[in-house]
Amino acid sequence: MSESKLVVTIDGSQAESSARRLEGELGKLERAGTQAADSVGKVGDQSEQSVSKMDRLKGVVGSLGPMLGALAAAGITRAFVSIATETDRLRGQLETMTGSADKAGIAFKALEGFAAKTPFSLEQSVEAFVKLKALGLTEAGKEEEEE
Repeated sequence: MSESKLVVTIDGSQAESSARRLEGELGKLERAGTQAADSVGKVGDQSEQSVSKMDRLKGVVGSLGPMLGALAAAGITRAFVSIATETDRLRGQLETMTGSADKAGIAFKALEGFAAKTPFSLEQSVEAFVKLKALGLTEAGKEEEEE
């Protein structure tokens, strides 16, 4: 029988350098994974902080509601008082010029209707009426006859 020999030679220098490159690449991958995990953690922390800030803002805005309501109520009340005061002042002028509360009431209603149909305000209408009366003119534009 004849004998055969098989000789296998492995050049380990290339395998070793390939293993080192592979180890380096795996290290880079591990660092990139760690950085990604850290980034996700930071995003989560920032999201929690944002939610916390939004909750605080919601609380502040919620507490403003009653204050804004009170301010609006005070403003509306002030507006009604101002309107009532102005109406009393205008009626007083009409009462002085017409000589009675009844005539002033009739003139006030007529002037309200006039102001509603024209671009003039009630105040402008009353002031014009008072000036005309002071000049001795009636609503119809005729001079008043002296009694």
